[in-house]
Amino acid sequence: PLPSAAVPNSPANNTPTKLAHFLPYVEEKEGIRDARGLEPTFTDNGYGPDIIGDVDKKDLVSCGLTVGDALRIKHAAHVWWTSPNSK
Repeated sequence: PLPSAAVPNSPANNTPTKLAHFLPYVEEKEGIRDARGLEPTFTDNGYGPDIIGDVDKKDLVSCGLTVGDALRIKHAAHVWWTSPNSK
């Protein structure tokens, strides 16, 4: 068995609240303006921070992001998802 210390480093489980915590993070850390306003569209499309990095850039642009912000949010999703913030 794994030591109990390994549990905090395990991958996060996606929950409905993860997106609500991720979007303010990208506003602050990546400078993506009004990222919180994307929550309904992302929710409708089933996009959470666990998969945003895998979503095609053009699909993120169709949600209202610029090409640059789509690239930023894809990168930030991986960073955030693997950080303690996602736990």
